[in-house]
Amino acid sequence: MSSLKFLRNVELKPEEILFVESDINYSRIFLCSGRQIIIAKTLKQITEIVKGTSIVRVNRQVMLNACYIKYLSNSSFPQTAELMDGKTIAFSRRRTLEVQYHLKKYSIKTF
Repeated sequence: MSSLKFLRNVELKPEEILFVESDINYSRIFLCSGRQIIIAKTLKQITEIVKGTSIVRVNRQVMLNACYIKYLSNSSFPQTAELMDGKTIAFSRRRTLEVQYHLKKYSIKTF
């Protein structure tokens, strides 16, 4: 897949991104390599950049890469996802159905 251009000098492949976390008007991009990149864009702006990839917004502060979800809990409320690095992230109530639809595209099963 082609690279996503976040800034003039920041281009990343979707496979490199583990998750993105908001920090007021900045965003922290957590990479699979363990690095973090801070950029001056909101999650709303990043949503437009990553449209059509496996990255989906799950709540007000976090976007996940569906390819790196290890376990998806469907039995608890709020629904949670455990990433490959062990971090657990809760879905917002309003975005749960949208996220489940997006994850089905990437054949992630709920447990």
